[in-house]
Amino acid sequence: MGETKHTEGPWLCGEILAFGHHRLVISADGAKIACVYGPSSAANASLIAAAPETAAERDRLREVNAELVEALRFYSDEWERDVFGDVGDPDRFFAVVSPTNSLREDKGRRASAALAKAEGR
Repeated sequence: MGETKHTEGPWLCGEILAFGHHRLVISADGAKIACVYGPSSAANASLIAAAPETAAERDRLREVNAELVEALRFYSDEWERDVFGDVGDPDRFFAVVSPTNSLREDKGRRASAALAKAEGR
């Protein structure tokens, strides 16, 4: 992904003892990231402190998703070649296909539809 524009993690959170429901989120080198107030401050500060790891996981999952879309594209193309051959038109093919093959065609159709949605078609 792109260049990181936020303070590098890990981020840590701790209570500001003098102020009760106040939490401070800091970077590993001590830079202040956020000061959180209120009765939910501990949960909110923990959520904020997890941001660098959450962003890293998001980036990893984007890469995995790209690999899965590519695999789906490959298998969808293979399936269409196997099933349709020279017929060309999937709707015409499915109009005459045997009911005993309906499960296979349904899975292939759903894979093709998922791929089309992922590609914005």
